[in-house]
Amino acid sequence: MIDIDRSVKSMKNNRGFTLVEMMTVMGIASIVIFISYAAVQIGRQQSEVTETKTIIQENAREGLYRMIQEVRTSKPDQITIAADGDSISFKIPNSSADLADDYTVDWTSAYTIDYDIGGTNSNQLIRTNSSTGATSVLASNVSDLTFSGNSSEPTLVTFTMTMSKDTPSGRTIPFSMTGQAEIRNQVDPETSGDDDAGDDDGDDDDGDDDDGGDDDGGDDDGGDDD
Repeated sequence: MIDIDRSVKSMKNNRGFTLVEMMTVMGIASIVIFISYAAVQIGRQQSEVTETKTIIQENAREGLYRMIQEVRTSKPDQITIAADGDSISFKIPNSSADLADDYTVDWTSAYTIDYDIGGTNSNQLIRTNSSTGATSVLASNVSDLTFSGNSSEPTLVTFTMTMSKDTPSGRTIPFSMTGQAEIRNQVDPETSGDDDAGDDDGDDDDGDDDDGGDDDGGDDDGGDDD
């Protein structure tokens, strides 16, 4: 005979999950998956930010370094900064030109260099050699560039470059860097010769008195008529 009670108990023990239990498990699993996905996304975005910062910082440092090294070889009266400070024009020595007789730079044969923003999307730092027409890109992702000097003929030029770049996820990363260039060719060599050299010839106007002797000397040779 079949034990009905045992069969009923066996069926009860083998029953599946209820709808409530399934919903609970699915809810917990969804939360775990969401948290894991969020953690991965945060890590990926942070990695993108770090990588983007590194790129624009390297661009800024390279651009500023090259500008500083070049501007410092100019001369205060050969530097022109735009009124709004967004560009600079200056002369640098022409290495193929001969030096003047006094070994000074011949600025009439010097190259004229310009720095400003332009190029692709107008966000590149452009170097232009106006004397030869050659151009080159020193940095990309430049959103602002400012030049300033300590006078109209500056001996110290300050550069401020602002960069910005979007990460792959669309977040914009800004960065700003400032550098300074102290101009080397500040003083012209002193001209040779002494302006006072002519004063050294014949300082004593009374020199004739030294050779004249005594006007009364004739009396000494005449003796006494008496």
